[in-house]
Amino acid sequence: MMKAAGVLAFVALLLIAGVTEAPAVAFNSAAGIGSCAGTAAFPLPTTCAGGFVAITPDAAWQPNNPGVLNASPAIWVSYANTGAGGVVVTPNVAPPLTPVNATETFTVTIPAGFVSLSLLVWADDTAGVRVGANPAYLASTTVGASAPNPVQGANCAAGGLTCVPGGGAAFLIPLGGLGNTLSFDVFQRGAGTFGLLYQGELTPVPEPASLLLLGTALAAVGFISRKRYQARQQQGS
Repeated sequence: MMKAAGVLAFVALLLIAGVTEAPAVAFNSAAGIGSCAGTAAFPLPTTCAGGFVAITPDAAWQPNNPGVLNASPAIWVSYANTGAGGVVVTPNVAPPLTPVNATETFTVTIPAGFVSLSLLVWADDTAGVRVGANPAYLASTTVGASAPNPVQGANCAAGGLTCVPGGGAAFLIPLGGLGNTLSFDVFQRGAGTFGLLYQGELTPVPEPASLLLLGTALAAVGFISRKRYQARQQQGS
């Protein structure tokens, strides 16, 4: 019995090793990545030359480098210097808040080889998050249906996906190992500063060696369980 228990403990360690072998990869907002596009409803610059532009956060915003999901830097970005001390962005006054009416769309590439993406998002004034060409906004695990919030608070949206310090709007996005794009439609409802901040972690697809290890461990568990069942049957006969 003790021998079987020891083998089961060893198998459990193999399972843990197989699951945790590949570390998560940071997926954070940064300067020089992604692309920016204005919309017909609010024709800002159609590109941000060289990728996202780092901006100075407004004093009311969630600070840079929130450090919630990982220790890697995550900074406020925009299509130009639209943060504190920069260009004032006038409101987007064309509701409803849909992709075609966004003030600006920020798009980043998700590489292949990952199972899922855990993400926290802040925006001024509010935003919706989309995957690929799908126009539907993703549901947030913390703020409900994730539709951009048109109701203004003192500094940005009054709840939902907003700019203020705290947890941010959380998303868990399945990827299935395939590459894709992630788009943030950011809306300006009140004149002033404007920007986007996100912090995430990509979970890698298990490597073949890890899958083999998991399969071997599961087979060992099944073998031991079967042997113990047969032993109990013999004792009862």
